[in-house]
Amino acid sequence: MQEQSEYYSHFHFTKESQWDSLRGISEPALNKVEQPGAAACQLNKRVFGWFPYWEAGTETGFQWNLLTDLAYFDYTVTPTTGANSNTSFAWATSPAVTTALSKGINAEITITLFASFTTFFGSASAQATCINNVVSLLKSRGGKGVNVDFEGMASTDKANFTAFMNQLKAALIAASPTYELSIALYAVDWGPVFDIPNLNKVMDWYIIMGYDYYYGGSTTAGPSDPLYDFQTSYNYDHSKSITAYLKAGVPNSKLLLGVPYYGESWGTSASTAPSATTGTGTSLIYNTMRANASGNYSAANMHWEPNSCTPYFAYQTAGAWHQAWIDNAYSMGKRYDVVNQRGIGGIGIWALGYDNGYPELWSAIQNKFSSCAVVSCTDTIYDMGGPHMPYYDGEDYTYTIAPPGAASVSLSFSSFNVQAGKDTLWLFNGATTASPLIGKYTGTNSPGSVGGTSPAITMRFKSAGTVPGPGFQAIWTCQSGSAGINDPVHSFSLKAFPNPFHDVLTISWDLTENGPLDLQLIDLAGRRTLIYCNNTETAGQHQLILNKDNLAAGLYILEIKTGEQSLFKKIVMY
Repeated sequence: MQEQSEYYSHFHFTKESQWDSLRGISEPALNKVEQPGAAACQLNKRVFGWFPYWEAGTETGFQWNLLTDLAYFDYTVTPTTGANSNTSFAWATSPAVTTALSKGINAEITITLFASFTTFFGSASAQATCINNVVSLLKSRGGKGVNVDFEGMASTDKANFTAFMNQLKAALIAASPTYELSIALYAVDWGPVFDIPNLNKVMDWYIIMGYDYYYGGSTTAGPSDPLYDFQTSYNYDHSKSITAYLKAGVPNSKLLLGVPYYGESWGTSASTAPSATTGTGTSLIYNTMRANASGNYSAANMHWEPNSCTPYFAYQTAGAWHQAWIDNAYSMGKRYDVVNQRGIGGIGIWALGYDNGYPELWSAIQNKFSSCAVVSCTDTIYDMGGPHMPYYDGEDYTYTIAPPGAASVSLSFSSFNVQAGKDTLWLFNGATTASPLIGKYTGTNSPGSVGGTSPAITMRFKSAGTVPGPGFQAIWTCQSGSAGINDPVHSFSLKAFPNPFHDVLTISWDLTENGPLDLQLIDLAGRRTLIYCNNTETAGQHQLILNKDNLAAGLYILEIKTGEQSLFKKIVMY
């Protein structure tokens, strides 16, 4: 936020057409390509988006039904006076604010301060001016609240910052009891700066700025927003940030995970990850990556880093390697899965408009946080350390796996190792912890393969020890009912033998009608390998011999799909 705010502040533009010309377009680009029935999808999480003044015009492409809050960015606080120094601040006339208000979206003002905190906190008049100005601006347009983004504070600012937030909240309540107050939390509170127990008395929302874990000045190229850690020398990521703030006392329902619609690009010493950087990185906005005018962001150059669950592009320019790390809809969906798994309030987006022209990030929100959510009949689930790192102390969460149309759900654990007697996993045969208990597991007492008889399995995990273990990974699968989307009775069946297998696996299927068909093998990291594809498969019996080739020993899910139907089968190679 700070980097981009300081860059765009030099333009002093006041009209949408000026910002459009800077983006190289004569009119606002449209990206509103909704899925069928998308307007009827109701959000079940908070979706908060920062809207920077320099993205004026991109709001024409927003899928407003998938947004709950638009925070207009930014009222730039002058430390000596509290007045706004941003000449491009267009809250009073912004069409984005107008549209948000007309659609029932919470329109808010973000106030920013990136330096001179001692000056600001030392001036009662500057603080009063800032608060009075912002309250007046809210009243003038029927806004909803204030988001505070003060970056660069030290631990010495903690008490003064808390006092300022109390004053601001009191003024908001006095003006309207419906006004809300939120704060942009640092990805890592190094200070520490945030007095969570006292802030809880006045805060409505906390949004973790879950980006720049790896930034332009990093000596190693990596994801701006690692879901889990991908190397042991720098163990900070989304999962750890969520755990840290929950453990500090932020209520689950008030915590949002901020995600970046941008990434970072560096010169690197090699194409592989992790690699050392050879210079300062530069930001890469999502729609720039998708437009791919340079040709560097092609499918051929894209790789998947499984430990952090992040894609990256590796390419050469003038014989030198470069890496660009940036999320796509799939990796963003994995982050949203963890939001659901931890039961926190939702997400924040930096920044609205950065996906202008492309709808897939809106679809990811719809598919994870709405009444139209899509839950796969098979997927991988990890503890909060992910596939590579141990989980964290102080975790306590409940998560229900309930794919639509499932008649039953089963879990197969490929690993399980938690601190004995301290850290515990409970599994329940149903949609809540009041459902029948399947089992209670600690130490290395793995659940193994657990088959429920309910359309859902609920898991609760609690880590109360001081020495977290490696954790667990499991694959869930489901059997579908007669009305399910994966109903096997319509057109095909699937067999695989011997199972487990060592060298060769025989796969057979029987189609009752012609149509497209493909077979995919899914590993524990969720990576898919296409092993057979035919767009004109004929009815009848078919067989495929699968050699182990480069497969590693372990647990896999075999998926056969024809049209909109799928069948899944657990496969073990030893």
